[in-house]
Amino acid sequence: MSALTCPSCHAVLEIEASVSKPVEQNVKHRSAQGRFGMTKREADIADLVVEGYANAAIAAELKMSTQSVKNSVCRIFDKVGCDSRAELVSMLLLGTHR
Repeated sequence: MSALTCPSCHAVLEIEASVSKPVEQNVKHRSAQGRFGMTKREADIADLVVEGYANAAIAAELKMSTQSVKNSVCRIFDKVGCDSRAELVSMLLLGTHR
């Protein structure tokens, strides 16, 4: 098991080591893209949220503004049906729902 800490709410999630491998994360998130109707860009942002990136780091990585990242994260929350980064990570990696 690995621990993942949400940068915004500091919740700690335990995830299986096999799920935390980058290749498997991308497979999980690509299926989440179709399942939740995310755009490719939103799926890329969700991948980085799951990896623990803050909005500013996501903006730098994807060469976009921090405000655009914030707006995208809010749209992702709406599409997935969650209210926090920790809940998003849980839903994408573990398939948990409210």
